[in-house]
Amino acid sequence: MNKIISLVIIFSIFFTSIFSYFINNTKDYIVLVNGEKITAEQFKNSLIKEKTIFQEKENENFEKFVSNKKDTDLYLNVLNKLIQEKLINQYMKKIKFYIKKEEIFHEIRKIPSFQENKKFSLRKYQKFLFVKRVHPDDLEKEISKALINRYINKIYFDSEFILPEEIKEFSDLFLQKRKVELFTLPFSYYRKSQKFTNKELTQYYENNKNKFFSDDKLKINYIKLNQLFFFKNIIVDKDEIKKFYNEKIDLFTTPEKIQYSMIQIRKKEEADKVLKMLSEGTDIKKIVERFTKEIPNINYEKLEWMKENEIPKKILSLGLKNKGQFSKIINLFSEYTIFILNDLKKKKITPIELVKKEIENIIRNEKARKEFSKFKNTIYTEMKNKIITISEIEKIVGKKFTKTEFFTRKNIPENIKNNKFSEILFKEKKSFVKKDGIKIKTFETDENDLFLFYIEEYKKGKIKSFHEVKNVIIEKLVEQKANQSIENDGNKLVHYLEEKKNPTFLKDNILYNSKIVFQRFEKNFDILLNEIFKIPVSSQNKLMFYTIRNEKKDFIIVKLINVFNSKPKMEEKNFFYYQYKIMFNNLNLESLILNLYKNSRLDFNPRIEL
Repeated sequence: MNKIISLVIIFSIFFTSIFSYFINNTKDYIVLVNGEKITAEQFKNSLIKEKTIFQEKENENFEKFVSNKKDTDLYLNVLNKLIQEKLINQYMKKIKFYIKKEEIFHEIRKIPSFQENKKFSLRKYQKFLFVKRVHPDDLEKEISKALINRYINKIYFDSEFILPEEIKEFSDLFLQKRKVELFTLPFSYYRKSQKFTNKELTQYYENNKNKFFSDDKLKINYIKLNQLFFFKNIIVDKDEIKKFYNEKIDLFTTPEKIQYSMIQIRKKEEADKVLKMLSEGTDIKKIVERFTKEIPNINYEKLEWMKENEIPKKILSLGLKNKGQFSKIINLFSEYTIFILNDLKKKKITPIELVKKEIENIIRNEKARKEFSKFKNTIYTEMKNKIITISEIEKIVGKKFTKTEFFTRKNIPENIKNNKFSEILFKEKKSFVKKDGIKIKTFETDENDLFLFYIEEYKKGKIKSFHEVKNVIIEKLVEQKANQSIENDGNKLVHYLEEKKNPTFLKDNILYNSKIVFQRFEKNFDILLNEIFKIPVSSQNKLMFYTIRNEKKDFIIVKLINVFNSKPKMEEKNFFYYQYKIMFNNLNLESLILNLYKNSRLDFNPRIEL
């Protein structure tokens, strides 16, 4: 059974501008779900978490994946999950279902990582929060989400009453095999054996003239404009680059990062020995190797790289500044702890010389965007107030019209290929051509291209001549005759088989006869397999025949010989029971989620340009 159908909303265009937006607006919202905010900060944090999970699973493909801006699967998934969580939480509040604090604490106490000697250890819990830099409230929220999902699953999963007979039928369906006898007439033979006369060809042409219309043709003149047209003429001076660099210096700054490690030991005298060895310059790896053998409860752990504002106050208070420096012994989570500054990456500002071109392009892009927008307004105003000529347009734009050759819907020139533009051209073709003069039109695409154009010539489609379509007619006649011939022989063969007669009317030994056992989940037989398992079980061992046309158009006659099942083992029975429950669970959950979405209201932040 497939996973629950996710509420995939078409956000592709939305994501083209969201990322630059939330970097500087993390407190603002992305979308309102029934009036409740999903903030940019929530999205950003969830995205980082999802990327981490993805990187662990697909390490070698991760960089390639996230660098492909066109592939928004990861971002869609993140926003989709946030919307689903919000909808489910709203639903739980509506039915007055709340997770109590006691339930959350009970779950925390059960987590193996927080236990010592099979009992909850406050020391281990606090150490986890410290090392992973997790706030207790955030951990509780995650556990609350997990509990809500568990309760919803339990409601639907455990409410399904399943009889043993249902499981048996389900497993029988999965394990079913069918032995059949096949009689096959190959379509390729019938194609090769077809003959036709010129009279038949001309008769087919006369009877089907309306099917041989040539496509409408257009010849247009156009000017295509976009931001790039203005970009190349934009000049950016040094002062503008310097101003941008100084105002946005954070964009070109890599903050200082520090990595610490810590050694924790239960006994003070053993901690003193470790500190003495560190003072003597003994390598940390050798200390850990030695004391791991001698002291069962020594623990060495490397912490993650941290920015200065992420370093816990407890560590900052130790005053570690240099690589290799270690702290005095402190008591942390009831253990004697020594911190070591393993490594540090100093704050680094990329020199303006290295990002000059990048900044110049950013400024040019923004200026080009404004110029393009200003130009569009000018054109629209001019065309609204008066009839504007070709030469006037070319003068304003500074670019000549480009002329196309005749084209149809099927061979639109690459430079004007756009589905909506093509639709408009061929739908309104007559209205664009005026007897009293040229009417210049505009069209703006979703990709922000602006077309100024007029139709120079239009040729209506006409019926093609016989000689133009002769080969097409031959192909159609061969197909038609071959189909009729194979159907006649096939149906006649069924009658002979029912009467147990020898099909002497068939020539050249074209009939292939075989007996095959099919499993329900065969890989290669496609249509044939599907049709074989549609045959009623009641027809086995009876003189009943069924006809199938496969992908090759062969005519296949099927006789069902036997239906049988392999007896499931105990683990298979358990598997089928579990799968059957999952199937109903998923259907119910899917119904709930889709219903919540259907009755929800999603309002995206209007300040995010779509």
